Amino acid sequence: MATLRPCDASGDILPVLCISDLLEGPDVTAKLIQYRLKLLAGEWWEYPEDGNQILKMMQESRLTEKDADALCSYLSSYIYDVPGVFTIENAETEIKGREIRFSCTALTKEGNVNVVFRPVY
Repeated sequence: MATLRPCDASGDILPVLCISDLLEGPDVTAKLIQYRLKLLAGEWWEYPEDGNQILKMMQESRLTEKDADALCSYLSSYIYDVPGVFTIENAETEIKGREIRFSCTALTKEGNVNVVFRPVY
């Protein structure tokens, strides 16, 4: 079973005083999905090709409601690369003006993980 150090709301790693403070089970997968969605392409110097392409998509053209299905498909397939994710269900994307909201349920062997992603650009 994988474990992960917990983080605060701003993403800073918190100290672990005892082993029970570590994240386990579906919480690990949820955190890994969150990290993956927040990483933009080009942000990590070691692997600049890693990261999602939403910012690039928004720079190329304004995303509208007609792009919601394509964006939903892109983000769902992007989440599949997180270790432990078997499938994605109930994926939905809403685009209203400059606000984007993606939600889904990721099925893992440890349990289901509800994902909500609202990129801020």
